[in-house]
Amino acid sequence: MSNIELKNHLMPSLSELDIRMIEHIPPGGNWTSIPEDIPSKRLEQIREMAKERGMVRTTYYGRLRCDQPAYTISTYFNRPGNGTNIHPWESRTLSSREAARLQSFPDDFMFYGNDSKVRTQIGNAVPPLVGYAIGKAIEKKLKKKVSYGDLFAGAGGLSFGLSMAGLKCISALELDKDAAETYKRNHVTAEEIVVGDIREASNQELFCEAIRKNVTDEPWVLVGGPPCQGFSTAGYRDENDERNKLVDSYIDIVKKLKPSIVVMENVPGILSMKGGKVLQGVYEALTKLGYVLPESPWIIYAEQYGVPQMRKRVIVVAAKNYDMLPDYPDPVFNKCLGRRETEEDRMCLFGQYPYTAGEALIGMPSLCEFKEEYLPKTEINRTYDRWCKGQITVEELLKGRSGD
Repeated sequence: MSNIELKNHLMPSLSELDIRMIEHIPPGGNWTSIPEDIPSKRLEQIREMAKERGMVRTTYYGRLRCDQPAYTISTYFNRPGNGTNIHPWESRTLSSREAARLQSFPDDFMFYGNDSKVRTQIGNAVPPLVGYAIGKAIEKKLKKKVSYGDLFAGAGGLSFGLSMAGLKCISALELDKDAAETYKRNHVTAEEIVVGDIREASNQELFCEAIRKNVTDEPWVLVGGPPCQGFSTAGYRDENDERNKLVDSYIDIVKKLKPSIVVMENVPGILSMKGGKVLQGVYEALTKLGYVLPESPWIIYAEQYGVPQMRKRVIVVAAKNYDMLPDYPDPVFNKCLGRRETEEDRMCLFGQYPYTAGEALIGMPSLCEFKEEYLPKTEINRTYDRWCKGQITVEELLKGRSGD
């Protein structure tokens, strides 16, 4: 694949100060590797904080390691100081296409909008390979391929994975027009992409009409990731928090359409939000509508499902009855221990080590000079790179490294 064909792979815009800092950070290093004579008010603040609290902000100004999955990709992966966003062997931060690879988007998934919008779409997405694992868990339980609708659809990471697993997208609802355009271009089976606010009755009705028209039988699935920060049905809600209305609208659509299975994706913070009462409220709302749920939500570690990134997510799953309720997806790879992980830890692992940042980035064209001493010391496996380029199937990818 030539550089011209590879979209969203451009040299990030960096200041001279950014580049000076990056030059000093080795693979696996962070802000502590930057000399104190390099002027930075932000670094001064971090150092002062570290004097008071001990080691802090361990991922800030971090350079990726070739031999580990990346840390969580945020919407600011172009900034060196907002996470571990520095390329393993080049003196720069990640391009959008590289971040997309670390999120498990194949190279033919096209993003639309300006650079900032594309970064937001990538950083906020559910990794498609996590969606694939969820889709396979649903198919395994139902013993058939089914249709789904998607709320808070974003660029469509979750749904792209569901589609890879054989589920059929019917309709989606998304507020941002650029993300909706990305969704539309990459989900050819969707009959209706509703662009607008889920809180507006007209948008809800357009979505519901598409589902009623095109879903001819049960079972079918409703997925989405509504913000839950302000929500609880047990009297703990903050009436001034507009996010209440977002998740309320999600529950309203569940009530109107009665999907066979409901899948709600969220950030790990939902587990402790308001002492667990937010999650309790979600469970109570779905139970009141007649759904059954597992005792606790799924905790998904993305690297265990083929994603070259340590990304933890919470998945609430509900179904009309226990015969339809999917079981937790079987992990394919080991869990990574992050900075604490040692070579001894790896030697004790049974099964396969997750795909790494080096394996995700090895096939990408260089955008600037590289640090010779940071280059991989051994040859990097190309299985993940081949999948991104469409040369092998997702099933072949998840069998593990082919060794070629």
